[in-house]
Amino acid sequence: MMDNLALLTDLYEFSMANGYAQTLPDEEAVFDVFYRKVPDQGSFVIAAGLAQVVETVRNWHFDEAEIDYLRGLNLFSEAFLTQLAEFKNECEITAMPEGTPVFPQEPLLTIQGPLWQTQLLETFVLNLVNHQSLIATKARRITVAAEGRPVMEFGARRAQGPMPQHWAPEQRLLVVVPAPRMS
Repeated sequence: MMDNLALLTDLYEFSMANGYAQTLPDEEAVFDVFYRKVPDQGSFVIAAGLAQVVETVRNWHFDEAEIDYLRGLNLFSEAFLTQLAEFKNECEITAMPEGTPVFPQEPLLTIQGPLWQTQLLETFVLNLVNHQSLIATKARRITVAAEGRPVMEFGARRAQGPMPQHWAPEQRLLVVVPAPRMS
């Protein structure tokens, strides 16, 4: 299992964070994760992936090989690379409980901290929360549609995201997808 997903972002996030660290080093930011519109004309989404975000941010770091890779791109200031090498998370994360129904425009997760740090977390957080909430929401819809009949799922065969085989089962369990009885 991967324990550090610090590079699960895009170059844009690093470029913006580099600029913020140089020009607005003491600026604080707050961003909310929310849905503008629920996918598939549903009425709500099941909040999921929040625990994984907190755990991953807790372990967030840049090791020497990652710093060397970023340095090799010749895009970032040495001061910024030093900040990454000495990274200490200063962000505060608040979130709804896992499994909570979330309606459009309702924040399910909020991150507050130094602007440059929140910028680095954006892509990772959106990737993880969107994917895990999609799984939990779909599992709820399937369970309701099954009307009490057993449901079986082999999602790891087509799953996406950084750690689908590890995290996806947790999201299905949020909505208690029953397994079939084996004779």
